[in-house]
Amino acid sequence: MHGCHILESSATYMLLAYDASDHSSVLYVWLGREVVFGREGTHGDSHRHWESIGRDSLHKMDLPLNASIQIVREGEEPEQFLNLVNSFMVPEG
Repeated sequence: MHGCHILESSATYMLLAYDASDHSSVLYVWLGREVVFGREGTHGDSHRHWESIGRDSLHKMDLPLNASIQIVREGEEPEQFLNLVNSFMVPEG
């Protein structure tokens, strides 16, 4: 995220969240609109393709491989994801 903490439509972000209540992890893979529509004709926005990228990223960073992976498209963000993103925001001023 940039200094203003806004997700950019031309980017992809990954956010690993840990739930202490049930000791589980979720890797959110957020896809900006331009990423989703700009890739049509190759892999498009296929969940399998992005899940594979997420799993590979977990492996390369030595993060928990048992994390579930949730693909999130811009404009279709679940409340849990938005709450996590908002928790990183620092008020300006």
